[in-house]
Amino acid sequence: MRHKKRPLFFTGVLIFLVVSLGPLSYGVLTTRGSELFLRAYLAWKMPACRVAWQSAEGNLLEQLTLRDVEVKSIPGLPALSGMRVQKLDIYFVSLQPGGLNVELHNGRFFSEAFGPFVFNGFYQDRALDVELFLSSEHVIPERIPRNKRI
Repeated sequence: MRHKKRPLFFTGVLIFLVVSLGPLSYGVLTTRGSELFLRAYLAWKMPACRVAWQSAEGNLLEQLTLRDVEVKSIPGLPALSGMRVQKLDIYFVSLQPGGLNVELHNGRFFSEAFGPFVFNGFYQDRALDVELFLSSEHVIPERIPRNKRI
């Protein structure tokens, strides 16, 4: 009798693992699942912002690349402010809090108050490092934090 219960136990464990790890695997290993996970995360962390992108490649386990990203309704900035990033790479170097890396390529920021400017940058070790390329003389407001850990 005892030997007959053993295959049933292992079958139950296998079914549990497939049911519990299946959605997680889909969310991390596929492009579509990674996009769904990222949309849910952005809605949770930045509910006031509207974030959209044209296409995505890769996955969150290796590297997720978003193209033509647009961010609108950024809190703390004038209503018509917005940001566009041509290419955004997201990858993890570890699962530690500072393990998330984001690279921004060919970004453009639009604001009535500051005027347009182009930027490149990266988010690494919970710090944001951005290069600004200004077309005319701009005054960067004092409320933008400099060298501040996020």
